[in-house]
Amino acid sequence: MNRIFRKFNKKLVILMLFGIAFFIIYSFYGNNAFNVDSSIKIYNSPDATANYTFSKVFYESNELSFKDDVNSVAGKLVSPRSMRVIDGLTVPASFMGMPLFYGLLSKAFGLNLINYFTPLIAVLGVFIFYFLIKLLFDKKIAFWSAIFLFINPAFWFYSSKSMMPNILFITLFLFTLYYSVLSIKKKKIYYYLLGAIFLALTLMVRTSAIVWILPIFFILGIFNFQRLKWKYIILSLLVFLITFSPILYFNLENYGHVLSIGYEFGLELDDDSLLNNSISLVQSIFLPFSFHPKTALFNTFDYTFRLFPIWSIISLIGLLIFSFKAITRKKYDELMYLFIFSAIGGYLMIYYGSWRFHDNPNPDLITIGTSYVRYFLPIYIFLIPMVIHSISNLYKRQKYILPVVSVVLFIILSWQSYQVVV
Repeated sequence: MNRIFRKFNKKLVILMLFGIAFFIIYSFYGNNAFNVDSSIKIYNSPDATANYTFSKVFYESNELSFKDDVNSVAGKLVSPRSMRVIDGLTVPASFMGMPLFYGLLSKAFGLNLINYFTPLIAVLGVFIFYFLIKLLFDKKIAFWSAIFLFINPAFWFYSSKSMMPNILFITLFLFTLYYSVLSIKKKKIYYYLLGAIFLALTLMVRTSAIVWILPIFFILGIFNFQRLKWKYIILSLLVFLITFSPILYFNLENYGHVLSIGYEFGLELDDDSLLNNSISLVQSIFLPFSFHPKTALFNTFDYTFRLFPIWSIISLIGLLIFSFKAITRKKYDELMYLFIFSAIGGYLMIYYGSWRFHDNPNPDLITIGTSYVRYFLPIYIFLIPMVIHSISNLYKRQKYILPVVSVVLFIILSWQSYQVVV
């Protein structure tokens, strides 16, 4: 038995065991739908209910719209939240990637299993996170980062929200990053193409994220300009468009234009001034909730230190130590990671933090179900490796310190995550 065990990567075996355990945990809390009857499910979020409804519609009809007979009487005035009525058809009021993917998965594995897709994808996301961090740093940091991702409260919470798109989005995004970094390091065409495919799939789930995902590739390009294969990049763009094309088709079918989407961003421009129109358009795209740094600062504090105090204190210490080490040692991967995290993390805080989301009947309550948590999910996740990296470097000569400290932190943080999530 020991010989068999030695043949496998022990860290991966442990991660697999954690994966099985947390798939069960996520699934237990993920069956959160209210069954009206055998064919109708209502979730405690309008977005989740809409995603399930259109996944089921695609499973049954290969369409992402349906006709509600009520509107023949009501004059196109009746639609549930997170849905819209256009030309007599009820269509998604959000992005169509998740219903498309989950509709396809339901065709393959059955609609009855739909609530298990997100927990399984979450576990898959942890594994690709492990391989990404291993590629950037080392096995030890990757292993403990993956372990802590399982119990991260935001990740745990949304892994249990079976019809919310956030875990699907973040997992596809992690695949995109993994193959993008691999393409730079290995310079193989199939890594470029896989990166393009996963980028398209990521943006199919949440197209608006293009405003902060594309700058990541811009920064990666600056750091790795001499290592890029431009002919592979051009071919990757073609593969990206082909992969993304189903969304363009359904945009045309549902909204009348390939570039139209369910969201209304308020891009109408009434001013006659070209300069004012240009400024308004840029702000609507890159700062749709306007620019309120003071509000963003308060919201960031509320949804870090007030909601997750222990996680946030440890993360801040880890960020400061990692930043100091990266700047003083000038190691390429550390500097690149820090620069991308700082730029994109800061932008996400301003982008979403500048607005007041009222997801709770009591707007003063700070809860894990508020939208800020899902929008800050990339920040929570990519802070983890910096904490583990800092612990590892502080006690580099004492090889047992990292696992001992990590186990202690795992126990403490698991308890806080459980209290917040459950």
